[in-house]
Amino acid sequence: MEFQPTDSPVYQKHKRAVIILSCGFFCLFAGFQAAQGLQSTLNATLGYINLGTLYFTFTVGCNLSPPLLNCLEQRGVEAKSVLFVGALCYVCMVIANLDAGGVGFWGLSITANFLVGVGAGPIWICQNDLVGRCAFHGARDIGEQTAMVTSKFNGLFFSIYQFSGFTGNVLSTVILLLLGSSKTGKTYLFLVLTVFCVLGACIFLLIPKIQQVSNADEAGRDAAPQTPGMSDTFKLAWNEPRIRYLVPLIFANGFFLGSMFADFPKFFVSRIIGPSYPGFALACFFGINSLMTKFWTSLISRKKTSYFGCLFCASSAHLVFFLGLVLATASEQSESGTWFDRLFPVHYTSDSKGNWTELPGDPPPAWQYVLVFTWAAIFAIGDAAYECQVPAALQGFFQDGPHALAAMANYKLWQSLGFAVQFILGAALGDNVQIRIIICLAFLALAWSGLCCVRKQLIDLGQSRGALLES
Repeated sequence: MEFQPTDSPVYQKHKRAVIILSCGFFCLFAGFQAAQGLQSTLNATLGYINLGTLYFTFTVGCNLSPPLLNCLEQRGVEAKSVLFVGALCYVCMVIANLDAGGVGFWGLSITANFLVGVGAGPIWICQNDLVGRCAFHGARDIGEQTAMVTSKFNGLFFSIYQFSGFTGNVLSTVILLLLGSSKTGKTYLFLVLTVFCVLGACIFLLIPKIQQVSNADEAGRDAAPQTPGMSDTFKLAWNEPRIRYLVPLIFANGFFLGSMFADFPKFFVSRIIGPSYPGFALACFFGINSLMTKFWTSLISRKKTSYFGCLFCASSAHLVFFLGLVLATASEQSESGTWFDRLFPVHYTSDSKGNWTELPGDPPPAWQYVLVFTWAAIFAIGDAAYECQVPAALQGFFQDGPHALAAMANYKLWQSLGFAVQFILGAALGDNVQIRIIICLAFLALAWSGLCCVRKQLIDLGQSRGALLES
């Protein structure tokens, strides 16, 4: 077979498909992640119920979606159609916030978040499948290793996608600063976010058809396509130690992210420096997360650290983050006049409907703004490793065997379940945020224990596969 240069039409066609897919995800999630980050701040207890409903549905859907997508493709339904319909579920969720406080809003809002959970599984499985197909066909055209082109195309996708959270949250914060958190301000905010989501859905329709990759193409023999069901996913988690011991860390990752998106904006950002700043704090988180993703990948690819060392350092960053939040909640509840009261004093309070009021007294000083944003950055340092290196480790363990899809299904299942449990606890425990932070520390201890159980495997994997992580 004659190989082509990287500017060949076939390679460029598949690279453009990844760019179009990335732009669609960027616009869709710029709107959605901003709306998600404001749920607990603007919708109070309902925000926790919304997000819990979303991620419980996603937990189930990410395991039921593979056979559904396989069936749709056999009937001639293209991936771009699946992505468009799934994106409309996200559009419904953002639009539902326009009726905040209206008649039947609770039912409408919970239903809209349920729809997002239904659409999330197909959207993310399509994303992984399309990038993999494009990488395979592009690599075959130019004669490069499939693993290397897969790394390049995934790096291209996430370099665009990761800034969606930064963009959406900066935009939402600017709107709230200009118009306030009144009903008018919320209306304009969610109209703008809806436009972003609709634009993302429309961009998906521009994705060209990408031919399916069969195992025979790459292995030289016929093999049935992998479409693991829920039972296969659980069996692998039970029988395979490399997944079983990582389940606590994956679950904790989802639980911690739930805390970052719900508790941190409401109980620490809004109460300390004001309800107009959660978007900026989350934008700081997404921006640092993006930079640290590249940093951790660079360290492993140059063999300066192992997967285990990376995840161990990330867990240490999380420990600092949650210990700081425990001190902050102690400050909020203390009446003794100690230094705890001066650490994170409360300047704003909210009612049951999510309406915020500034308390009498001096406004927050500049150092408290710096401290809040520094704490968001500390969490991003740890989360970047959890989110980019755990999937990379699972891919390294299982991508050449028959359990690749089941391994990744396990990742999405346990992470989504962690999200869901945190949001349900948020609704059940209400303002008892200190209990939830202590639970985070308990899950961190479990994650650390599981990580130590697969220490040797993670170190060996980092030594043998580090070069494939460069993007």
